[in-house]
Amino acid sequence: MGRVLLASLADAELDAFLSDAELEAFTERTVVDRAALRARIERVREDGWALVDQELEIGLRSIAAPLRERGRTIAALNVAVAAARVPLEELRHAMLPELLTTAGRISGALDAARRNGGPAAAAVI
Repeated sequence: MGRVLLASLADAELDAFLSDAELEAFTERTVVDRAALRARIERVREDGWALVDQELEIGLRSIAAPLRERGRTIAALNVAVAAARVPLEELRHAMLPELLTTAGRISGALDAARRNGGPAAAAVI
């Protein structure tokens, strides 16, 4: 989810974050090189979703998509799976479309609630 949220930042804000952040390796797969992380975040911007494969914890894979209100990312939605049980291809081809559809529906509900003058959270709950 972090990469989805970082991808929504303006370039200057992202550069400031990356220059100040302490990048810690949780596993041997964790991206701690600033340029490589910036490239991954750029990929999230292009794709509209993020995949992290065993970077936070060995055996954990996750995908995330933005939740938007009026086109602005305000949160992220995440699906995490056990790497031993769910291959990358299944995560990408079976679960990702469902995640993106759900994120789109929630974002649509947030926008509809705002257009109708009600609290956004009520439309989702």
